[in-house]
Parts: sequence; C-alpha cells; structure tokens
Amino acid sequence: RMSHSSAGCAGYDAIPPVVNSSNGEYYTQMVFWHGSLMIVGWGWMLPSGVVLARFSKHREGALWFRFHRVLQPLGLAVALVAWIVALVKFHVFGSDNGGGDEGKAYYHG
Repeated sequence: RMSHSSAGCAGYDAIPPVVNSSNGEYYTQMVFWHGSLMIVGWGWMLPSGVVLARFSKHREGALWFRFHRVLQPLGLAVALVAWIVALVKFHVFGSDNGGGDEGKAYYHG
C-alpha cells in the first residue's frame, strides 16, 4: 500500500493492516506473511547456516557449530510455518466456498 507523508513524498507501508480488514486486504496480508517468512527461513537463515558451516569450521572452537545448530532447525521451522500458512490460507487444494472454482491455480511469486 502506498501512503503519502506530510512532506508530499510517497512512501511504502510494508506491513498490511492486521485487524478490521476486508477479504482482499486479508489475502494480501497472508501473502505478505507467507513471503516474509519464506524469505527469512529459506533466503536468510538456512543459507547463513550453510555458509557459516562451510567457511568457519577451520577456526578453533565450536562457536560456528553452535550457530549452525541453531540456524538450521530454526530456519526450517520458519519455512514450515510459511508453508502451512500457504496451505491453510490460500486454499491450494480447491475452494471451500462452493463457488465452483475447485482446483483453481494460484500464481506464485
């Protein structure tokens, strides 16, 4: 959503409304949370754990392994939550509203 400041410059409101939203805004909010969680889980946490393990295991001490051991399961958990949001909120296995759009394909990305 675009918003205007008092200075006349347009800005972007990155977080969609949480309460009192219409169906379209709710869908947009779920897309935002699904995408954000996937970016954090698959795009940052899991690759960070891999890179940390790859380039830090030659150092003394096991601090790299502790970070790796935290980042990998946490990244997987965040991505799993995002996947569950997509399955539950986007009706990927068909529609439950009886509107005749069973199996409707939704574009991703």
